[in-house]
Amino acid sequence: MPAWKRLFTFKGRASRLKFWLVVPASWLSFIALRVLMEVLFDRVSYPILLLSVFGPLIPIAWIHWATITQRLHDRNKSGSRAWLLFIPLIGPLWALIELGLFPGTPHPNRYGRT
Repeated sequence: MPAWKRLFTFKGRASRLKFWLVVPASWLSFIALRVLMEVLFDRVSYPILLLSVFGPLIPIAWIHWATITQRLHDRNKSGSRAWLLFIPLIGPLWALIELGLFPGTPHPNRYGRT
């Protein structure tokens, strides 16, 4: 599977390196789009704003969640644990520690090989 397609799938595993490349990039994209929305909000019509700013959020969010799910798979855990991120303060701290610092399983697990 080509690397760009692996960004969009929820199957398989992701290394810590992929996590540290994709997740901060997605947050920076969210911030950049938010700033763009603030700058353009009064100057463009609503449909153009909707398509130009909110449209890109869908694939960015998809890639973000797919990477988190793959990283959980690398830790041999269910991707459904990603919902813990919605717990204020505790969720992001958990993700930073669990997904960003701890290594994945070195051997094949139920989600595939490394």
